[in-house]
Amino acid sequence: MVCKIVYLASLILASAIDINGNDLTEAEKAEILADHNKFRSITALGNTDRQPAVADMIKLEWDEELAQSSKKHAEKCVWKHSAADGSYGENLAAAASTADNLGFLTLKNGIENWYAEHTDYTYESRSCDAVCGHYTQMVWAKTTRIGCAWQLCGPGLINQNYPFQSILVCQYAPAGNWNGQFPYKKAAADSDIASACPTGYFSNKLTGLCEKNTNPTTDPIQSPNEVVPVPCTKKELEKKTLILDKGKEKKVKCKYIIRGDKMTQINLCQSGTGEKSPEFRCTCICSKF
Repeated sequence: MVCKIVYLASLILASAIDINGNDLTEAEKAEILADHNKFRSITALGNTDRQPAVADMIKLEWDEELAQSSKKHAEKCVWKHSAADGSYGENLAAAASTADNLGFLTLKNGIENWYAEHTDYTYESRSCDAVCGHYTQMVWAKTTRIGCAWQLCGPGLINQNYPFQSILVCQYAPAGNWNGQFPYKKAAADSDIASACPTGYFSNKLTGLCEKNTNPTTDPIQSPNEVVPVPCTKKELEKKTLILDKGKEKKVKCKYIIRGDKMTQINLCQSGTGEKSPEFRCTCICSKF
């Protein structure tokens, strides 16, 4: 039987192991960034349980300098935070297994575990019933950049009982989790979501995020018909697909968008093999926004 355990960060020192680095692919970098912005969007729109909506949540961008710094620390294979000088924040996650199956996807679960800490956080009192620092860093509104890395290690990262162990390091700038500060400015009403974006950013009312205005000569007000991804978690998204291909029904991975406040299906849907055809018809329903 294969046993697998996922851990979140703590300040426990472990012995260093010299193992070659595991570089993230461009697709994996994009996936980490998308996951963070998805959870920031869910929180900004007021759809994170027990947490208020947000007036000033900035959409994150990938930072290769932070990624290289994360890689440098991950390659040490030690279960402790790097010696940060306050210029960046840092989240760690680790996994251990009896089998050689600890790839990127295993560590990616750590990102969902960081977000899940919201259940123990109380915004009004800025208090935490257990561990919440990973979540508050993820949704720290003034953080604008992220860079991550992962590393396959051996016994000694988190304990000596599992031969295969790995670590995920994500660094954030500017750093969050400052004592006495709220992670973001609360939106008093739905109309206040993304209403306090800083200079150089425009309000995307569909995602609830403040996005960088890459063309300052244009009006930064977003068109109500602009197409953006639906910010749903896996549990909140129901995928209902029915296609006819040579008389047989097949399940496909449905790509979905919204226009304004209405769901819209995409004519070309991608099958599990990557095949696309106008014959594919998808209906995707997001249970809440």
